[in-house]
Amino acid sequence: MYSNKNDVLTEIANEYLSLSKPLKRIADYILSNTSKPQYLSIHQLAKNCEVSESSVFRFCQILGFKGYKEFKYALAEANSAKLIDGEIDAYEEILPEDTFIDMAKKLFAYNMTSVNQTLQLIDVNSYNKAAKCLKEADHVYCFGQGTSGIMAQEFWARFMTVSSNFSYIPDSHFQTIILSNCNKNDVVVLFSYSGATEDGPKLLEQAKKRGAKTILITHHKKSFASEFADIILLCGSRESPKQTGSIAARMAQLFVIDLLFNEFYRLDKDMMDEAINRTSEAMEQKLLRYRKDI
Repeated sequence: MYSNKNDVLTEIANEYLSLSKPLKRIADYILSNTSKPQYLSIHQLAKNCEVSESSVFRFCQILGFKGYKEFKYALAEANSAKLIDGEIDAYEEILPEDTFIDMAKKLFAYNMTSVNQTLQLIDVNSYNKAAKCLKEADHVYCFGQGTSGIMAQEFWARFMTVSSNFSYIPDSHFQTIILSNCNKNDVVVLFSYSGATEDGPKLLEQAKKRGAKTILITHHKKSFASEFADIILLCGSRESPKQTGSIAARMAQLFVIDLLFNEFYRLDKDMMDEAINRTSEAMEQKLLRYRKDI
């Protein structure tokens, strides 16, 4: 019996990288046509995906279902989720004929769903462990490539308000150089939505060889990078290859950053409050003030 707390569409995305090519065709079809497959017979779905019926059945089993019927029920349940008082489906396509408000509502539904999925994917123990690792580290290096690099910078910018032990290294060559000299007292935080970009797994593997702790923030719990991660924090948002760097995916990652920062903050609230006060006082000097004589 399928008992995963995540909805079936999220689970398909989580399993995607580990699927064979025929099963990926099924996944692609379902994620691109979320409301249609629940009305199709196993024969019709197999035909539309150009795979065998046995491949569809295998696909259902990998997701934890006894059979296709149980899978369709779960798919119908996932598709029943509505946002904004039931007006907008969470993954409704934006059309050229939509009004601006219709487009805004669809984007709102999509973005909020990514945050909600992240909430459902929370592993409290992983956040506890990650926060303690960051607190105990001599230095924390924040890495990511492309849009994931932007999120790594966001992570650094959030934590630098309370600690000088965090560094954001944007250049892949410098990342490699830094890791060649890291040690067991250091922590590497890698942002990689797919967990499958070329540099990410290599960087974590290099960090592990040097004895550093590794934290991976990703959407895919089964990925190349996850093999070298001590701690994995999952973010929501189903992102297709055509949506690389979507705002929804970044919102999900920002939520992860905020969750981890606040858990880190709670480990020593008095010390963090002092650091925040120092930061606020320093930044006040940067503010422009009105001249009283004008």
